[in-house]
Amino acid sequence: MHRLVCALTVMTVLAPLASAQAPVTWTSSAKVINGNCSEGAIAEIVETPGKMSVRTSFNGKLLTSFEVVLKPDGSGRADTKGENGRMIFEIPPGTGKRGMKNSQVDGTCQWQWIPK
Repeated sequence: MHRLVCALTVMTVLAPLASAQAPVTWTSSAKVINGNCSEGAIAEIVETPGKMSVRTSFNGKLLTSFEVVLKPDGSGRADTKGENGRMIFEIPPGTGKRGMKNSQVDGTCQWQWIPK
């Protein structure tokens, strides 16, 4: 009986921790906010505590794929290179579905990513 109570106690304590670690996934679509650039790219995003993985594509073609280390408030910044050159992605504070912005380093294009 003592072993059963201990096992239930451990399972009860660990269950909330396991659910808190579950990845959150969503997609976002790009909308141009500056420049004469294409819009409609899709980002597939997976967020886990302290990290966000992002894959962007346009018409089925991969543009870039990268990971961002998130600050304790959930914000982050990534400098990545892809099909459209060097880009800066800015993730605002928070957790779960949220917009992000990105801009070309050597160009005028800027996008707002709208979560779906």
